[in-house]
This record gives sequence, structure tokens and C-alpha cells, in this order.
Amino acid sequence: MSSAKRTREDSPSSSPSPSKKVDLDFLAAMHGTPFRKKSNVISVDTEDLSTEELTERTRLQLELKKLMMDEFQFATYEGDWVSSHYCPTEETDVDAILTRLKTGKAPACTEQGNFCLPSWPRSSANETAYYEPFAQLLNKIIDAFEKCFPEDHETSAFRDAKFFPYDKRMSDTVAGEPPLRPDLLLLEEKLAKNAQASWQEVLLAVEVKDTWSELIWQAATYARCLFAASDHRFFVPILCLNHKRGEFRMCLFHRSGVLATHVMKFTTTVDGFRDFVATIVGMLFWDRQVPQQAGYVPEQSPVRFSLNNTEFYVHRVLCRRQAVRGRATTVYAVNRNPRDEDDDPIFPSSLISYNAPVHRMLNPFDRRVDVLPVGTQKLDVRTLPDSFIIKCSHQLKDRISELEVFAKVQGYIGIPHVLAQYDCAAFEIPEGKSPVFWKLRDELPEGRPYESRVHRHLILGSEGVRLSPELTFKQVGYAMVHAMMGHCALFTEGEMLHRDVSNGNIIFLVGDTQVDWKIPSILDDVVSDNRCTGVLIDGDVAKGWRDTRQISSDRSGTLPFVSRRLTKLWSARQPNAFHTPIDDLESFALVLVYNALFWTPDTEKTVDELLWWGNLSRGDLRSALAGKNAVFSEWRTEAMQRRLALSEILAPFSSLIGLWLRSIDQLVERQAELLYNHQSSDDLYRLSEDAYKTLVRIGLEEAAKLSDMPIKDVYPTSS
Repeated sequence: MSSAKRTREDSPSSSPSPSKKVDLDFLAAMHGTPFRKKSNVISVDTEDLSTEELTERTRLQLELKKLMMDEFQFATYEGDWVSSHYCPTEETDVDAILTRLKTGKAPACTEQGNFCLPSWPRSSANETAYYEPFAQLLNKIIDAFEKCFPEDHETSAFRDAKFFPYDKRMSDTVAGEPPLRPDLLLLEEKLAKNAQASWQEVLLAVEVKDTWSELIWQAATYARCLFAASDHRFFVPILCLNHKRGEFRMCLFHRSGVLATHVMKFTTTVDGFRDFVATIVGMLFWDRQVPQQAGYVPEQSPVRFSLNNTEFYVHRVLCRRQAVRGRATTVYAVNRNPRDEDDDPIFPSSLISYNAPVHRMLNPFDRRVDVLPVGTQKLDVRTLPDSFIIKCSHQLKDRISELEVFAKVQGYIGIPHVLAQYDCAAFEIPEGKSPVFWKLRDELPEGRPYESRVHRHLILGSEGVRLSPELTFKQVGYAMVHAMMGHCALFTEGEMLHRDVSNGNIIFLVGDTQVDWKIPSILDDVVSDNRCTGVLIDGDVAKGWRDTRQISSDRSGTLPFVSRRLTKLWSARQPNAFHTPIDDLESFALVLVYNALFWTPDTEKTVDELLWWGNLSRGDLRSALAGKNAVFSEWRTEAMQRRLALSEILAPFSSLIGLWLRSIDQLVERQAELLYNHQSSDDLYRLSEDAYKTLVRIGLEEAAKLSDMPIKDVYPTSS
């Protein structure tokens, strides 16, 4: 069953891809850096690929594995209560299944109920034969469940599903995906009869390996595929079998890491086999009508939302940051009107039609409209605008919310309109239970404390697009300055520091009709026009300026845009890296440099630009610091700037960039003196006010000089 053709909106960004010479790998997807490669949502067949192409895919797969290792080695947890809590079964139910397995001539069970596969082939054997015994056992449990509990089987989230060894191609029309090979798949039987299967149709994946560390890393790649292919999941179960030791665990991947069941020695002990059967049976009891049990989020579907008892339809996917852990974010543009039938599909039709009861569910919060808090705008809780933006993200429970971050500065230039916010279903640890860190490698230190994340929906009235070459030079310039003014309002009027200025968080407004934007008081003498074309979004990691917790090891920011000072401190692993407004203002300049380089084809970049881009686009601290230092060094004086050979996209921004970089250098020196002498935060606050005035004045003057020519027209043949 081949998937429907994907649209451009289904990709993480609509910006054009950089040249293949640039090493943009999957580091970007996990570390939040800009990326244009699709996540490995769908694996493709490699039959017609050249050796060079296969080598590149193998390299990307290894990079993905490294990302998974980095992501989960300190975020793996386990508990002996996990299986009984998330897959609850009655002792009598397990007995019924075990009896059925014995009487059903299942060769996997001895008379004592012990599981034994003495003829299990070696790993070098034919692949299907190697995994077939485990698939047979799982399917025998499903068959026994159907015979013992026909009514429960009918309502099971996994009704009509069977386990199949991976002997097919995971396929789709999307090119450029590294090959993934799940050992077993849980698919609907009707799908399994086809020659191909895609991740949208996969209910559950199974991995078989010889070590637990390898199992976790590889299972995480499948969890990532399932998360990315099905936006309405909030946890993904992966079955993991340690073939060498005859041990089994169910691993629940979610936004805080992975939570595993206790180890079940299902090939050597009666109790281990019983626990294994109980876990699988408990999973089969997951109710199709209560999709949270299977990891589905009933508060959203791939194509629509319902809020305040009104349906809204997804018209565009504006952003998708694909990850398992962390603040994985998707942003939708929704409208009260359904999409036209002639519109290109946003999601594959198979995903929309699959598991229909999930997609028919409306928002359960509609039954309690009081739980939708009124935002800082006057919002009638019974109605919403005809169109708006919904941002779905996964936030730490104790962290300040974006609604609170932007509350005091609504209506200020450069600040998005926040209408409301509410929390959806989240992966929760039962009260009174706590997971234990699972140390996957002996040389690892202890892991971090478990941190729960909540699935949060933020409703925004401001609609915009990321900065792209579709805009003109002037539009990009003004959007940058207006977003900087929003940063100023957030700091001076709201006493909040944003701490994540990046190219993805500066938005060019589309169709905004507001004419009465407020100006931060310290900019009254600088700004005479209160029109706004750009806003600074994403307050997920903002902190109160006078909050003592602001000094912490809690690092925030997107690596290519983090200031030189913070990048240096991070690379030296120095604690208490105090984040300041001047650090964020330096990020604005780096965003403009980065975007101009990104929009320039490699074949058009000068030697200097290739060097800057090569370092800024990598995912490690040392390279990023080298790239930033090189940029500031080359623009240190006006005379040095005039000698630079610049491409036709960077050159028009040259005056603005040069003035910003040199002003920032002076501000950084003054800040370093204050920090070295342990001056009060009031002194740093006054320096920050001077910084805003200086950089906004430069920005407005230079943006007015920029061309109205669309940036994409500079190199039209490269588009």
C-alpha cells in the first residue's frame, strides 16, 4: 500500500535546500539548529542507488544513531511497576492465555509454562528465519487473546493486527531517507498483504539485538519515525528482545526519555515468561475507544482541532521539529473552513483514514470550556477567531509558560498575539511511583532526575512565515529590527529574557491589520513609526531577569546563534553561564549572517563565506565558536569590511551587519568589565538599555536603505 504524495507543507521548512556540499546532517534535528533534511519518517528502498549514495545514507544512519545515543544515555529509566501499571492484567486473564497457549499446541511452551526455543537460529541465518520464532510467539498470544476475550479483542487498539518480520521495503515517494530495518512490525493484516508498508501504517515496532544499549539506540530511531509520522502520539511503545540473554522489555518512548519495564527472563524462567505474556496481554487490552492507552492524543488529529465546541481545520503545517525527547514542536495554521477537495493533502490519506475512532474524537476539553484560560487578549471562551495558529509543544511542567512570558507585553511591537493556552494529555508517572535511572554503560555517570513534560497547546492570533528568500531584502531587514524591538519590550516592560533568538523564532507577519502597536518606553526617542512586520516568537526557555535561577546549568539557545561568550563558556564546561540581553542581541546579528549564507548557493559563496558557513552550520561547539570568531574578526573595522569579497545576497546586508557587529563588540567589552568587577544587575540593565537604543537605531536606518527586490531573484537558476 503506497502512501499518498507528500506536500511541501509536510516538510519541516519550506525554505530551499542548501547545496549538497554543506554537511547538514541529523544533528540539526535534535539540537534545534536549522535543518532542511526531512526526518527519517519513511525509509525508502535502496535498490537503484549508487555506491556513493548508499555510503551517504549509511553515514546519515550512523549520525542518527549517535544522536539517539546522546539523547537517551542520560534519559533512560526503568521500574518494576511499569508493566503492571501501563499494561494492567488480572492474574486469571494471564492464566487463561497460558492455558490457551499450552492446549493450542504452541511449541514455545513446555508443560511448566516455560518458554523455550532451543532451535532459534544464529544471527547469521536467513533474516526471516531468525525473527520468525518471536513473531510466531507474539501472534500466538494475539490469537489466544482473541479466543479468550472476543469482546475485548473487538475494541482493542490493536484489533486485526499481526506481527510480521521485516522482509518488505519501508517505502514512500519521499527521497533521501536513510534505510531503517525494524526487525518486526505490528501491522493491520490487510496492510501486511501488500508489497510495501510505510511508517504511517506501523502500529508498533520490535527490535532484536544482543545488547541493551544497542537495543535502546535502535529502538529510539523507530520511536522517532513513529512520532514524526503520527503527530497525534504522545508515547510510543517499542518491544525490545535481548536475543543473547533471552530477556525482554517493553520500552515506552516519550518526551522525557524512555521508561522501560523490568527485565523479563522469558526464555529461562517461568516467572519471566509469565511477566512477558502479561505485558503483551495488557497491551492488547488497550481500548480502541480510549486512545490515550495506546499513546494517541485525543486533543488533536492530523487534519483538525476542536476548541470551544467548534471544529477548526489544519490548512498548513508551519513548523515541525522532529525529536523524541524535549520540546518537540509542531505549529499549525488552522481555519474554521474546511480545506477544498482540490487542495494537495497535508498528510498521507492512509494516515487520515487509519484508526478512524481516534480521528473522530473531539477535544475532551470542550466539555469543560472553563479549562481554556482566557489569555491576555479579551477572548470570549465560547468563540475563537476564524483562523489562528496552534503551537503544539512538550514543556517541563514546572517551567514558566509562554502565556505567562508574553502576558505583560501584549500589543507591543515585535510581540506575538497570544490568545489562550491549555494542556493536553501527557505521559504521566503514577502518583507514589518514581522511575530509576537505567545505567546502560558502566562508564556513564548517574543520569539526570526524571522530568515530566506536558503536551501544551498555545493559541496565537499572529500568523507569519519564517524568514526566507521569498521575502525582499527590505522585508527581512525590518522583520529583524521589529523582532529586536519585541525582545526589548519583553526585557524592559516584561522583565523577561528570551534566551533563544534564532532564525526559526523570527517571524515575518502575514496579513496583520493592527495599527496601534505600542513602543517600549526606552525607544520613544528612537522609533517614530509603530508599524510592525516581524515578531519574536517561542518563549519556551525565557526566564525572569531578576529570577535567581537564571544563573544555572540550564543552557538555552540554538547553537549557530548563541553568543561567542556563551559558546566559549559551554565548550569549557564552565558552570553559571549567566545569559544577558547583550548575548541575545549578538544572536540577532548572527541570524542575519547565517540566513544570508544559507540562502546563497555554495557555488556562489566566496572563499571567506564558505569558511564561515562551514563552521556555523556544523553541530559542535568548537566549530561554531571558530565560525563566529572569524565573522567578527573579518568585520572588525570599516576598512576590513570594505576589503571583503561578498556574494550578492550578503553584500546588500553588509552595512547593517558591519555596524551591528562592531557595536556589539563594544557592548561585549563593556559587559565583560561589569561582569569581571561583579557590578550590580542594575548596571547591566542600564548597559542593556543603551544596547537596545544603539542597535535598533542602526537597524531602522539601514533597513530603510535595503532593496525591495525579492532575495530569490538574485540567483534565480539556483532556486
